[in-house]
Amino acid sequence: MSVEHLAARPSWQCRVCRDPWPCCAAKEQLVAAYDRIGLCIYLAVRSDDAARDLPGLTPVMAYVRFLAWARAATAINRFGG
Repeated sequence: MSVEHLAARPSWQCRVCRDPWPCCAAKEQLVAAYDRIGLCIYLAVRSDDAARDLPGLTPVMAYVRFLAWARAATAINRFGG
């Protein structure tokens, strides 16, 4: 599966739906495209990129936006929930 909902830099809005990236559709596509470790690594890199582009993005905000949901989503999928 490919990820169609990608971030537009430097705004970090979805190129398709214009919601803050990762949007809901991107999250679903990313979970389907990556295993848990790969997804977290990918999103950690994107979080670092976003921190460079969005000066008001604090480390806590970046974690919540880019990583917290991924850890929870992959844990649910892993255990069949």
